[in-house]
Amino acid sequence: MLRTKSSTAPTKSEDRPSDTHPLPQHVNRAIEHLTRTELRIQSSIADLAESSGPVAETARLNEDIRREMKGFLRNVEELKLLADEQDREQDAKLILSKVARHEEHYRQLQTSLRKAALSAKKNTDAAAQKEREELLGGNAERRAERMRQMQ
Repeated sequence: MLRTKSSTAPTKSEDRPSDTHPLPQHVNRAIEHLTRTELRIQSSIADLAESSGPVAETARLNEDIRREMKGFLRNVEELKLLADEQDREQDAKLILSKVARHEEHYRQLQTSLRKAALSAKKNTDAAAQKEREELLGGNAERRAERMRQMQ
């Protein structure tokens, strides 16, 4: 079962530093970018879970999500580097706590992606089976109609 956006989606207050000492602007932008990317990935995963084919389209969507997740992980690593560059230890700890939270979200996204891919495969298989049944059923009716016309 896919996690709902509300259960894994970060809230703005989680990504906003405390008002007592704001983080540098470039760090805040990096954190906001991670959050937006995470939400985009979640949306794409939901689309994949609802997909019923064709197989090529499902595979393309799956590959796009995986590519975006790799970029997300690279951005998390870059945020770690930004933490190392901080002069204040308090800032570095705050950034590293956000890194840890985004790494956990990444693991949750991986799990959701696996489940969505299985769901999409099931949907695609069901749609293909239904189409086969319609085609086979339709052929029998057409044959019977042709037989009546020939008599």
